[in-house]
Amino acid sequence: RKATLMVVSHMILNGVLKGRGQMAPVAACLEDTNSRVADLARLFFHELSKRAGNPIYNLLPDTISQLSRDAGISAAQFRSIFKFLLGFISKDQQTVSLVGKLSQRFAESMDPHTWRDIAYCLTCMPYQAKCTAVIIKQRPHYKVQLQDDAVYECFAAIAGKARKTLGGTGRSSAKNQAANTPELREELEEWARKCERLN
Repeated sequence: RKATLMVVSHMILNGVLKGRGQMAPVAACLEDTNSRVADLARLFFHELSKRAGNPIYNLLPDTISQLSRDAGISAAQFRSIFKFLLGFISKDQQTVSLVGKLSQRFAESMDPHTWRDIAYCLTCMPYQAKCTAVIIKQRPHYKVQLQDDAVYECFAAIAGKARKTLGGTGRSSAKNQAANTPELREELEEWARKCERLN
């Protein structure tokens, strides 16, 4: 596994291979029982995140879908993998876009296990004003899935995270500060109530 990972990592980092299709198996290596394989996978993603445009961002939605369907990956392993990978997404534009893309993935699956995985990944995002506005707007894509208790718990956590961010005085971009209006905070509370009713 280590030799294969080294070859694939080298080819992706040098542009010989595109990441699509190869990224899920590499991400799974983050939870390999061999610590040297897991360390090598972490190093690969650190290096990949330094590339122009942060390719990890573009590969995440498909990687999430693929590993969610992988019977060999436990729920705990899935969460550990994506807590690590989502930590590389820091630009406002990328986080906002990713929240929208992941929200739309709910409608593509009938599997509650996949819903819970997507919901968990959404909880890992930072909910400043623009991300909060997007998650509220995307409600039609996940309103059915909110009947699942585990999915609802994730959205309740998102509401709490957004309340803390919107009500605080922490650092945020000028665009996020401008978008943080009393109207948005009211929309957040109404959204949270609607999510609770749907559960």
